[in-house]
Amino acid sequence: GDIQKLYTRCYNAINYANGVIKYAGAESSLGQQARFLRAYSYFVLIQQFGRVPYITTYIQGANRNYPRTDLDEICNNLANDLTDMANGSVLAETDHSSGRPSKQACNALLAKVKLLQAWSKVSEIGADVNPSSVSSEAKTLFQEAADAAIKAINGQELKMPLEEKWSPF
Repeated sequence: GDIQKLYTRCYNAINYANGVIKYAGAESSLGQQARFLRAYSYFVLIQQFGRVPYITTYIQGANRNYPRTDLDEICNNLANDLTDMANGSVLAETDHSSGRPSKQACNALLAKVKLLQAWSKVSEIGADVNPSSVSSEAKTLFQEAADAAIKAINGQELKMPLEEKWSPF
């Protein structure tokens, strides 16, 4: 039941986001927020289920028969959306209090998407992988993930030592 709820709620969020994008425009402030929510929802879905239907149109009818989409295609589409938003002029650089997505959040999610995509390439080879046998495509994806993470961090230092952060006292 919980797995079905996760799946259903993610697709509800995706459809709501697609509705906002349709009526507010993809490049508007609301449209950018909806695109981020859609990307995050797809990230959760592919992290849990792998290949899932990738839908970017607002569903108003009864048709629920959508084929599953290749993982690389989903990841590439998410990466394109997140990169576009991170490089655009609509979102704030950072936003730590309003709950709205920022360029920093887009880069952080982009890093996660690229990591997921890279590890999917490595897992195709096998669990006990020799670093020299990792494909150049996976290495490129790992580097793109690192680059996005560096942009998300943006030189920001940790405010408290790790010993304090994880201390129960």
